[in-house]
Amino acid sequence: MPLDIRRLLTSETWIEAAEDPRIGHAALSLWAESWHQVPAGSLPNNERVLQRLSMCPTRDEWLRIRDRVMAGWVVAEDGLLYHPVVCEKALEAWTKKLEQRERTRKATEAREQKRREREEAAQRERDEQRDVVRDVVRDESRDVHQGTGTGTGTGTGNIKTTTTHAPAHTHANTEPATTLQAPERRGGIAKLLRDKGIQCTYSHPIVVQWAQDGITDETICLAIESARLHKPPPEPIPLKYLDPIVQRFATEGVHAPGFRASPASQRRDQRRAFIDELTGGGGPPVIAGTAKRVG
Repeated sequence: MPLDIRRLLTSETWIEAAEDPRIGHAALSLWAESWHQVPAGSLPNNERVLQRLSMCPTRDEWLRIRDRVMAGWVVAEDGLLYHPVVCEKALEAWTKKLEQRERTRKATEAREQKRREREEAAQRERDEQRDVVRDVVRDESRDVHQGTGTGTGTGTGNIKTTTTHAPAHTHANTEPATTLQAPERRGGIAKLLRDKGIQCTYSHPIVVQWAQDGITDETICLAIESARLHKPPPEPIPLKYLDPIVQRFATEGVHAPGFRASPASQRRDQRRAFIDELTGGGGPPVIAGTAKRVG
């Protein structure tokens, strides 16, 4: 039970208890007991029970202090005794408890919402990865040699065979399972290109070839940066335009023709070239000279 110290010390009952400590003891006992009653702040309207709850040792002692101890208590319609101050404190405590419950409920709902969002995001990522693999495998299955024929039932008929050809820049490969290699890598390349604003599909021949050649994301990003020097946004970059740059970077590295270094790198290369020109080589600069005695 919360105790309002200033309110207690200035109350008439407590001031009178200075001359008769039994009054203060009995009054505080009844207040504390009523706090735990149901309803809170109430006491049974029974003299024997009130005597026991007030901790008075005898009935005569209770009757002597009863009127001063019970000052402020009122009888309600339900027949119970209620103390207005104790009821006020009980109502405040109940209101705070309800507010705390509401805060706890909202915090729990917020945590659950964040948990559901994380799970949904993870599920979307898994679904997207599964769709990438499924689409790549499905598209590759369409590129496998297929045959269709019609017959008259006598064992004669026409057979039409379609064969896919690799792009011009690819090398011949006789392994039948080559087109089904690394479907996840092709999906990763396609996603990287789309993130960079280049439209493509998982089964695009150039994407397939890059995946087979082991082209890295770094090489693709460098090629896109180089291509953007001539095709700034929002101008699209066709894959046929980007493919030769990627192949050149993959073969010759970042110093391939067409690669533009940063200004700092250009200045550094110029200083190195100047030093090499002075020293006649690529090693550290050496100052040649002869010693001469002075004096």
